[in-house]
Amino acid sequence: MSKTAELIHRPLGDRHPYENAADERVPRHPNPNEPVEIRVLTRPIGAIRKVQVSYWDAAHPALVKNEEFAFLESITTEGAVTEDGHLSEAAARAGLVVGVDRWQVSLPGFSAGVKVCYQITAVTQNEPCTSQIYTYTVRKVIPLSEVVGIYQGVNSFVFALQNAEEGGRGYLHLQIADEGHLQVEAGHGNYPELEKTEFVRFDDAQFIFKLGTVRMQVDVNRFNLQLFYQDRLIFSGMDAPKLVVGDDEAVQAVLFSFDSPEDEGFYGFGERFNALNQRGQRIDVRVYEQYKNHGLRTYMPMPLFVSSRGYGVLVSSLRHSVFDLAHDDPDCWTLKTELGKETQIALDILLGDSADLLEIVARLGALTGLPVLPPNWAFGLWISGNEWNSQARVEEIMRQNEQHEIPTSVIVLEAWSDENTFYIWNDAQYEPKPGDDSFQYEDFDFPPDGLWPDPKGMIENLHKQGLRVLLWQIPVLKVNEDNHAQLANDREHMLEEGYCVQRQDGGGYEIRPFWFHNGLLMDFTHSDGVEWWMQKRKYLLDELGIDGFKTDGGEHIWGRDLVFADGRGSDEVWNEYPNLYAGAYYNFARRHKPDAITFSRAGFTGAQAFPCHWAGDENSTWEAFRHSIIAGLSAGISGVSFWGWDFAGFSGPIPTAELYLRATAMAAFCPIMQYHSEYNHHRQPSNDRTPWNIQARTGDTDVVPIFRFFANLRMNLLPYIMDEAWHSSQTGIPMMRTLSLEFSSDDVCRQFPYQYMFGSALLVAPVVEGGVSQCPVYLPDGEWYDFWTDELYIGGQVINYPVSKGQIPVFVRDG
Repeated sequence: MSKTAELIHRPLGDRHPYENAADERVPRHPNPNEPVEIRVLTRPIGAIRKVQVSYWDAAHPALVKNEEFAFLESITTEGAVTEDGHLSEAAARAGLVVGVDRWQVSLPGFSAGVKVCYQITAVTQNEPCTSQIYTYTVRKVIPLSEVVGIYQGVNSFVFALQNAEEGGRGYLHLQIADEGHLQVEAGHGNYPELEKTEFVRFDDAQFIFKLGTVRMQVDVNRFNLQLFYQDRLIFSGMDAPKLVVGDDEAVQAVLFSFDSPEDEGFYGFGERFNALNQRGQRIDVRVYEQYKNHGLRTYMPMPLFVSSRGYGVLVSSLRHSVFDLAHDDPDCWTLKTELGKETQIALDILLGDSADLLEIVARLGALTGLPVLPPNWAFGLWISGNEWNSQARVEEIMRQNEQHEIPTSVIVLEAWSDENTFYIWNDAQYEPKPGDDSFQYEDFDFPPDGLWPDPKGMIENLHKQGLRVLLWQIPVLKVNEDNHAQLANDREHMLEEGYCVQRQDGGGYEIRPFWFHNGLLMDFTHSDGVEWWMQKRKYLLDELGIDGFKTDGGEHIWGRDLVFADGRGSDEVWNEYPNLYAGAYYNFARRHKPDAITFSRAGFTGAQAFPCHWAGDENSTWEAFRHSIIAGLSAGISGVSFWGWDFAGFSGPIPTAELYLRATAMAAFCPIMQYHSEYNHHRQPSNDRTPWNIQARTGDTDVVPIFRFFANLRMNLLPYIMDEAWHSSQTGIPMMRTLSLEFSSDDVCRQFPYQYMFGSALLVAPVVEGGVSQCPVYLPDGEWYDFWTDELYIGGQVINYPVSKGQIPVFVRDG
């Protein structure tokens, strides 16, 4: 290839979970008859005059076709980074590459199972640049609709299935684990051996069998299953599982399909920002950092849901899953789950009563783990700001807090560390140690005129004032841009010992996402590595007495080419990683301080074992406010009860006084009540979300008094909150719960998605729009007392409730 011209094509790009780079193949793994875009970059700009692709079916190598690329644009170094330090849209599209020309061509779709070869040639003034030969195989889907055998075991049946025409073979195993709990396994190959297996004759076209109170009716001519629980129809049809076959005829995924009536709603799926009822959506289960405006993406996905028809589903898989909830076909929902090295996928289906969906939520919680109860101090007001980067700044915040008489329980320090090791205080003076060694507090000198002249004394004083202290963390050793000696030693040791996530082709994985790009990612499946990592933070707990960690990040894994110390690949760990990360910190901290906690934004099934969580990055807008409420309610359904958000948002222009106070009022009736603000380069005026700064910036002198009122109200509610938190930890029923599940038989509740129950007694109706003096509130059947006036209301009606600046509608359930 010419030294003066370069042709860049990476078929999988940066392996971004959702977006495609300017030099990759789109889609990476096409479906039958789906056109494929081939994208390339060339450099330097203007060096390439023409680019063409040759392509052919691998089974017919003589039948080569050619297409010419279209030139799209040049991406220059100028403007590659915006004023606020983020990549420009063009540079992001190019996968962090600038100084290039963009080209694109479309190949036609091919039939299922076809292996396609292609090669790219770029024409220069000198010799042509020719790429290697790339290939992809068009996926095919094989329905296993032929029943070739039925076998009965203890409380179970196995259907041996095949597709003789396509050559597929597999099985469906149905077993009752206990009352109303159906376990379903589907896989390829031979069915599993069962105890006391008996072959069952099925001469008729329809096969009916019972497992306890579950009755199933199967059409054996072309497999279709109807399921009844206590003589009530749950599924009017479940199709035969389908096998998704890709490269080298390997079975990559299993696809389930269930009939769904048009009024069925689907709730849960982890922390979801887009909607409570996911009907009509196609959502996937993939831990991902979407910086604000989350849409269908989420930090904390989970493959579980509750149906309004009275059942719940839990997928027992860590791998990528896709739920199509009447999106492509309005009459069914489907589930596609990757297999990886496994041969089968397992589902738990919990059957219950559509009039009591909270009972199903609780049973799902029993399977995934009950939420671990945080200490009582976690339920007061939390305060945080990314620009609180010195002891003087923290002390000033506390002086203001005292002056304005605002009760506070927790302070989170994000900008405390050297921003290199993330375990040494900024400005501390010390002699660097070998990478395998750890520090004691006495190893540091803190300059009297430095940023943190006395961290230990500061924390002691904060404790005396009744505050607990959390310190920010990230699971990364960043690129050593500052030639930092201790970071260099730590990185060298991490690489030598293999404590970071590895690439399959050798060497440490360098982070592909933009945040901490090219940093090394800690492998929390490496037990020795975890001990090494945590010992460096031990002095913070033992000697300084901090109360936990804000475990930020955890969404850094892109691609299927990574390997972990426990032998698993990235496709099996990318979802579980934030749980491993938070769990390592939580368990270590609790060993050294029994009431320590973590505060995480990312997670997966079972994340509730490591309290607490917050909703991540969001703007200070009414729209973001509404999305955050939905996120909290969805997280609660999915098992994460002890949840909060940066109320009124943490990013962008400061919120209006009205938005700030409406969000404060809602957060007073939320499991975790915290404000926080984004780094703003210390520009003036300040973007801090403290009440006094919002008051000063907006000129509304009511902000501090109203904020003080709600902070004190929060403290007065603590006995109730702690009782409800304990109840949640014992039952799995979330503290914040949508009316659609609390009052499952009341269809009107679906029209009020932002109202919720806070515990068993309080109905909260946040004001989620600006400029309103009254808002509609729906009260379900029963008697309700106005929280503020004690006035009695009879339920089953919508009332127009007047909302002053300092109140939101809250009602107390009778009894």
